[in-house]
Amino acid sequence: MSYRPSRLASRCARRPVGFIASAVLPLLLATVAAPVTAQSDRSSFSTTRHQIEIDGRTIDYTARAGILPIRHNETSEVRGNVFFTHYALASDPGSAPRPLTFLWNGGPGASSVLVHLLGFGPKRVRTSPTPLAAPDCDCVLETNEGTWLESTDLVFVDPIGTGFSRPTQAEHAEEFYRVREDVDYIAEFVRLFITRFDAWDAPLFIGGESYGTWRAAGVTNALEERGISVAGVILISGGVPVGGIEEEEMRVAHLLTARTAAAFHHGRLAPELQSDLAVALAAAEDWATRVYAPALVHRETLSPDERQAIVDGLARYTGLPADRIDAEALVVNRQYFAEELLADRDAELARFDTRETVGQLSPPRGARALLVGTYLRDELGFETDAAYQGLEPGYRSVNDSGPVRPGARWRWCASMRAAASCWPGRGGPDPPTPPPF
Repeated sequence: MSYRPSRLASRCARRPVGFIASAVLPLLLATVAAPVTAQSDRSSFSTTRHQIEIDGRTIDYTARAGILPIRHNETSEVRGNVFFTHYALASDPGSAPRPLTFLWNGGPGASSVLVHLLGFGPKRVRTSPTPLAAPDCDCVLETNEGTWLESTDLVFVDPIGTGFSRPTQAEHAEEFYRVREDVDYIAEFVRLFITRFDAWDAPLFIGGESYGTWRAAGVTNALEERGISVAGVILISGGVPVGGIEEEEMRVAHLLTARTAAAFHHGRLAPELQSDLAVALAAAEDWATRVYAPALVHRETLSPDERQAIVDGLARYTGLPADRIDAEALVVNRQYFAEELLADRDAELARFDTRETVGQLSPPRGARALLVGTYLRDELGFETDAAYQGLEPGYRSVNDSGPVRPGARWRWCASMRAAASCWPGRGGPDPPTPPPF
């Protein structure tokens, strides 16, 4: 099997869409001569109609849940089935096609449940308002007032091994659990979906979370190679590395502006920074580059006064009280920031959009998976006896030494040429250990 080197690709959006979080980025992942191809035979899916109310507006939408088959390119044998959930609003006759956004989570080995039912779908899992949720907490779905559905039709994709998506035979799994094969079959799924549901004219957006940002970049490149234009890419809680990986100190420093933007939104910055977001971000970036990053490099030799100056700077640009910042580490990590910024309001920042707040704990993972399966079967009408896998299930290794965590079966680079294009974006010639999850 031969691999083609990646090409840098970007495409401007054909029309503005308000919710888009990122511009189209240079794409680093190569595409592979397709080992599998999705073909257009009729596959099972359910269609139901629903209604929600947001800010006094009634929104009618259609939901589809189903599977599309992934076939071997040469034999046409079905090697796997990809499960999706699709939400769409009706378009007025003669109006421009609505944007269509494909979304997935990361891992690899995670279903789309977080972006679907704790993120951007029309319904969301109600989170607990208390710090300690009982194991048998009342897990229910409610209207998601932050849904993207008013701006774009949505397709939530469960990669094979997650959700209701499965390889047809155990021996076929390896065809999907590789970086390039993952990119390739998801791109084929997108092609088949827009063909099956006559969406070729829709402005196409691709979005991923965490490792899903890598998949989003690769899928976009693969689609462009197939002649399918992509209007934009949405990167959530992650990002595609450009060139060598930054030094850790620079990476930490460059995250500061995201904290500043969140603090600005919630009114937690000093008055002189609270009037103009662009001014606040420019000041934070300048301080992070000139002062914060060098201090992190030399943190072991900082004097007490120098440490306090860094703490004061972090307090200024994150909105956190100085006495809540670790003067030894001099780092405010994501989870701590999310928990502490609005602690006086008993609120925590949402994971995907820090403009929003959620309860302090999501429902337990097992209860959430059960709720998702029930929702897909009972409300969306998708009939299956399969269990919904929120995470790719663990399995025992060949020597039966114990369970292996999700994602461990992945072959990160399947050939020397694949490695040559894969690892430079991840910091060097050798695979990371362990693979990021």
